[in-house]
Amino acid sequence: MTATSHASRRPLLRLRISLMTAALVAATASAIAPSADATTTSTAGNFLYVPSIANNTLTTINTDTNKVVRVQPYGRNPFVSVTNASHSKIITVNLFDRSFEIRNNLTGASHRVALPANAYIAVVMNDGRHIVATMGNNTLIIFDSVTERIIKTFKIYAPLPSLLDDALAPPPGAISLMLSPDNTTAYVGYGVGEINAYRLSDGRQVRPLISSEGTYPAWFNVSLDGRMLFAENIFGKVTVVNTASWRVITQIAAPIVMTGTVAPDGKHIFFAGLGGITVVDLKTLKIVATIPADGFSTNVLFNKAGTRAYFAASNNHVLPYLDLFSLIGLGRISDLGQNGIVQEFNPITYKKIGNPITVHGGIPGFIVGSPAWN
Repeated sequence: MTATSHASRRPLLRLRISLMTAALVAATASAIAPSADATTTSTAGNFLYVPSIANNTLTTINTDTNKVVRVQPYGRNPFVSVTNASHSKIITVNLFDRSFEIRNNLTGASHRVALPANAYIAVVMNDGRHIVATMGNNTLIIFDSVTERIIKTFKIYAPLPSLLDDALAPPPGAISLMLSPDNTTAYVGYGVGEINAYRLSDGRQVRPLISSEGTYPAWFNVSLDGRMLFAENIFGKVTVVNTASWRVITQIAAPIVMTGTVAPDGKHIFFAGLGGITVVDLKTLKIVATIPADGFSTNVLFNKAGTRAYFAASNNHVLPYLDLFSLIGLGRISDLGQNGIVQEFNPITYKKIGNPITVHGGIPGFIVGSPAWN
């Protein structure tokens, strides 16, 4: 073989080596790179996140396929969840644990942030950064999701001494919370069946105590125009308050209600509770539809356009009231070995879509979504 033939083959040999090296690098990168829907779920997919209050897990669901793509350990009795503006974090109330659980959606890792008392309800403000929460020591806190620190604490009405209130379940003190659309006012509900309101800038009480006309108003909603406040009494009806006159307008005889969600178009409110979802027309304040589900439903989540919706439910066929007692703390948390579900439905026709998605563990907490979903 001549020197010329060797030289002519060298470029070909280098090309083969380069191609083999590139293929090896690509294969290695593919093997070690985390898939977006398996480990990190990132912030860029169509995903729902569902905490399970009974077995301390977080289930990730891909809404393109309605399949579970990940179940991971998460929190201690995780229940009410919110996301920050970029959806890079999920902030979850750990019931009866005096802590928030915070998940980094970029890495999939979560960690716990200690609080001075039990948190009950958390609501994200319009800026997508700050979170307001009711606390078992009869305070409202404003929590910065970037620094992960409490930046303001306001002392509020206390039906019982704070230490006693924080130890009791269900708590007689502050539990439910909702903000006015402009975020200037925090409406607070108390386990003893009372409602008042505070100015968020300085914590000053701006509305006197009135009766919720029921007991244990577990959740509040405000209409998109800010004119109506809905107090969902677990033991009693849904009470509707005119926020301007601060008087009760009417009550809605929905089954035992856990939470409510106002549809993105502002025309209907969807109440989740015993036996499924109850849909109420916000103009007539009349029930227009029901969507049945076994056990207790915990919340409804819409996409921004209001064209898709899901609800979570305990799926307890036998003892649905035990779910209620667990959620309000009388029996603490137990799942009796059953799994919860997440169910997609059409928010226009109120018809269920496809089969329910099984959520590992008993009572599901609040569903939250990724930016693409939202």
